[in-house]
Amino acid sequence: MIETVNCFGTDWLVHHRWGRVHPEPTPRANCWYDSSAIEILPNGTVNLRIHRNPAVIDNTQKVVTDTWVRDGEYIPELDEYLKQYPGSLYKADYGTGLLCSVKNYGFGKYTLKAILPKANFLWPAFWLHTDKENSSEEIDNFEAYSKDNGYKAYKKRLFCKPKFIGWDIQTCLHANVKLPNTGVKRPDLEEFNLDPSLNVITYELYWTPGIMSFKINGYPFRYIMDLKVLDYFAKFNGTMMVIINNHVDGRYYKNFTTEGISASDLVFQLLEYKYEPF
Repeated sequence: MIETVNCFGTDWLVHHRWGRVHPEPTPRANCWYDSSAIEILPNGTVNLRIHRNPAVIDNTQKVVTDTWVRDGEYIPELDEYLKQYPGSLYKADYGTGLLCSVKNYGFGKYTLKAILPKANFLWPAFWLHTDKENSSEEIDNFEAYSKDNGYKAYKKRLFCKPKFIGWDIQTCLHANVKLPNTGVKRPDLEEFNLDPSLNVITYELYWTPGIMSFKINGYPFRYIMDLKVLDYFAKFNGTMMVIINNHVDGRYYKNFTTEGISASDLVFQLLEYKYEPF
């Protein structure tokens, strides 16, 4: 199976550094990372799709076919893989597209121009994660929870909630230690009174030793200047991997369905990605 792709001028893994995680439904995921769900278009843009797993039905994990399809199209290589490794990786109901950087990154400016999917119960994200397995250090440029998704704040996370039509989009910091609250500049709600699944939005993270800031369409809506927080994350400069992924929110796998939903409504469209080092 495909392990890497090249887009936006660099190489990416098609799964997380330590594999195609979430092989079966969990409280946080009902999908695995599926290389066939990554579509690189001739103009250089990328679609991260969501594919129904035809090997399971009604969340029973019952194998009903060894033939793989993608949006109605037969895919021989996935069919052969399933025959070679029956049941492997494919217990979850959906395969989703994910890009994980081959290189490590740190201080710099990260920019993603994108259109989010239109369906409910999805969880696309643009984030940095340390390359150390089982570590919690994470900088989320955004985690997006679509429409009917509820959201509960987790401990050790610093966040704000700009308003979008039909979406809860948040910036988050995760850490293995307790960190003090930081000053957050909250935007006026009308600034983001638009639907990110119908509009192109540019998301930016600007990270230096002295400041971490987040922008949406050029608007700087959040600053982190607490030196305890900045010094803590500075330790991970040069060890972070960039991850951009589509996702099915596992808490709602009983509600989520692709029936009656067009394939285009499930696509996370990446129009431009760029990293500029400092």
